[in-house]
Amino acid sequence: MPTTVLGKVYSPDPDDWDNKTYVFEGHLPSYFILNTRTGFLIIKENAPTGAYEFQVRVSDGVWPDAVSTITVHVRELRDEAIYNSASLRLAGLHDGS
Repeated sequence: MPTTVLGKVYSPDPDDWDNKTYVFEGHLPSYFILNTRTGFLIIKENAPTGAYEFQVRVSDGVWPDAVSTITVHVRELRDEAIYNSASLRLAGLHDGS
């Protein structure tokens, strides 16, 4: 798997518009990169299969810091699972009113 953005680290914050700082808490996970400004979590290329758990401290300088626990499961997929997968997008749904 190439280096890939997994998503943004969630942290509860009553005033979500503040500038936040994201940092790994405790041990630094070897196969992950954290953008300290945006909170995007990136997995490095060729991360081995397994479960990875670590914590991220989020600070905005106003409210008390929040610590989010992140768990990432890396699994190897067989080619047939990829070739037989599909994507579905729904748009324009109405409730009938």
